[in-house]
Amino acid sequence: MSNPLKIAILSLLMAPSAFAAETFTLAVIGDQQVPVSTAGSLPDSTDYYTSFTAQTDWLAANAQADNIRFVTQMGDIVENGDNLDQWNRAAAAMATLDTGVNADGGTGIPWNVAYGNHEVDTTELGTDPAGARANRYREFFGDANNTQPHRYNGQVGFGGVSSNGLNTYHTVTSSDAPGAREYLMLNLEYDVPGHAPGSSPAAGDIPAFDAIAWAQGVLDANPDTPTIISTHVFEGTNHGPPNNPWDAGPGRNSQLQIFDKLVNDNSQVFMVLSGHTSQDTHQVKQNAAGSSVLQISTDYNKVLPNGGDGFMRLIELDEDADEIRVRTFTPGVPQNPTARFLTDSDSQFSFAVDFDDRFGVVQVPEPTTLTLTVVSLLCVMGTRRRRRRA
Repeated sequence: MSNPLKIAILSLLMAPSAFAAETFTLAVIGDQQVPVSTAGSLPDSTDYYTSFTAQTDWLAANAQADNIRFVTQMGDIVENGDNLDQWNRAAAAMATLDTGVNADGGTGIPWNVAYGNHEVDTTELGTDPAGARANRYREFFGDANNTQPHRYNGQVGFGGVSSNGLNTYHTVTSSDAPGAREYLMLNLEYDVPGHAPGSSPAAGDIPAFDAIAWAQGVLDANPDTPTIISTHVFEGTNHGPPNNPWDAGPGRNSQLQIFDKLVNDNSQVFMVLSGHTSQDTHQVKQNAAGSSVLQISTDYNKVLPNGGDGFMRLIELDEDADEIRVRTFTPGVPQNPTARFLTDSDSQFSFAVDFDDRFGVVQVPEPTTLTLTVVSLLCVMGTRRRRRRA
C-alpha cells in the first residue's frame, strides 16, 4: 500500500472530519424601495433599478465559487405596497437567484425576503399590517393565502411558513459534506408581534397572530442549532429602534422587546439582521447566558448614490477560525462600474464565536458501507500487486 494515490484516497475516506468545518458566506441585501420605485420615473432612473439587479446578478454568478449558501433581503423591497409594477420589479430581481448555480453546483440559490413596513398595502381594509394589508407580500413572496404553492417551495433547505404567511425558516449547511454544521435562518415579520412564552397579556394586547410564539416553536424544534434571525425593524436608532415598534397595535414589539422576548433566553441565536433605519451599523449584546449576539443593520438605498450603489453585505462564517467576518461590497453599477469594498469600521469588521463551545461539536458520521468497500478493494489491490511481484 505504498502507492501515493491509494494513500491519498484512504486518507480522505478515513478522515471525513476534514470536510465538516468550512468557511461559507451569507449575503445580505438591504432595503430596495428606491431602486424599485424610481425605475422609469427619472431620466437616469433605469440605472437605479440596476443597483438592485447588479446584486442578484453577481450573486447568481458567484455563489458556487464563493460558497454563498443563502441570500436574505431585509424588507422594504418596494416603496408602495399597492403598486403592482414595483412588486413585479422586486420579484424579477430576486428570481435571478432561482436560476443561479448554487454553492453545491445545483440550480437555485436559496433566499428569503423580510416583510417590511413599505410592503403594507394601505388601500386594503383594516388597520392590522399583518392582516389583509399584507396580501401583496403574500402574493409575490408567500403563498397568496394558501391559494398557491409557497414562493420558496423547491428551495434547498426551506423548512416552513407560519399560518399568517409572513414568517419562514430555512436550514443552511456550511457545505454539502457529511457532518457539515447546520444553521437555522429565521425570517420574521416586522415588529415581530407577540408575547414571551408563559406570559399573560391583556386581552386587548394579543395580536391576531403571535409571531414570537411561532418563532419560539421553530427554535424549540431545532435545539442547539445556531440561528440567525432576519427581520426588517431591529438594529439602529432611526424610525423606531431601539425603544419603539414601527406601528402601534396589539403585541407589536420594539428592538429591545424582541430581544427580551425571543433572543435573550435562546442562546442558539447568535446574529440578528435588519434594515429600515438607513444606517450601516452594528453592535454586540450579551444574552442571559452571557453569550454574544451580533446585531447588524444594512440599508444603503437612501444614503448612497444611485439607489445604494449596489452595496450589500457578505458575511463569512469561518468555523475553523471561530470567526465571523463582515464585508460590504458592490459589484458596481452603470454610474460607477468598479467592483469595490467599503472599509470603514461599520462596513468591515469581525466577530469572534467559538462554534464548538457554544453549539456543540459536530458529530461526523461513521464511514459508510461504500467507504469501507472502497477501502477493502484498495487493500485487495495492494495484496494482489505484492503477490505478482513475488
